[in-house]
Amino acid sequence: MKVNYYSLALLLFVCILVFSCKNSRRQLEEPNSIEQLNPKTIVDPQNREDTVFFGYILGESSKTITSKLIDENKIDVEHRVTFTIRRGGVSQVIYVEGYPFDLYIDDEKYTAYLSLFDGKGEKIDFRSNEKLMSLQIYIQGTENAPILGALRKQYGEPNTPPGDNYECFVPYGDIDAFWNISNKAVYLTTPGNFMVLVYEDIIAVRDLKNKEDAARKEKSEFNL
Repeated sequence: MKVNYYSLALLLFVCILVFSCKNSRRQLEEPNSIEQLNPKTIVDPQNREDTVFFGYILGESSKTITSKLIDENKIDVEHRVTFTIRRGGVSQVIYVEGYPFDLYIDDEKYTAYLSLFDGKGEKIDFRSNEKLMSLQIYIQGTENAPILGALRKQYGEPNTPPGDNYECFVPYGDIDAFWNISNKAVYLTTPGNFMVLVYEDIIAVRDLKNKEDAARKEKSEFNL
């Protein structure tokens, strides 16, 4: 039987082309965004990660832990300091109250101030029995490379904040890097002549935002 090699070659080419198109379509349909590929963007209430800086625990009272830190001379009594926020050529001085301590990262030493916030987003001190929602560390200076390097070593590559009505306390565009490990958010921002390192409970922040939105909606409906 005479074999038509030209026809066989053409048939083989068509088969390869069809297989390549299917394979390319499969690759395009696979998830390729950070949110889809990185499991750290998942907020799992059953797999909470609550321990943060200085051994504080999100969702628990800070009184016992802070008192212990003061007794051990690891932090001092609260001090009030001023920082400058710069945006669009405009500067604004803000006042921050916090516990001062020396923050060592690699070979760098930073003067830092620790501030604690409850489930209503209000600042608390070590005498409070309110549950901790957010821990913020205000850091003098703008040299953030060592801090970001240390955070990458601990948490891996940054990702993006989860949705579903969660908002960071600063606009996402002003954040140097963001991580979330289940319900725990960790991010750094440099808004002026200082930096802020934030640890917060995503679920608690989201619940607070939902309550505020519901209250505004109820007030608006009442006014109407």
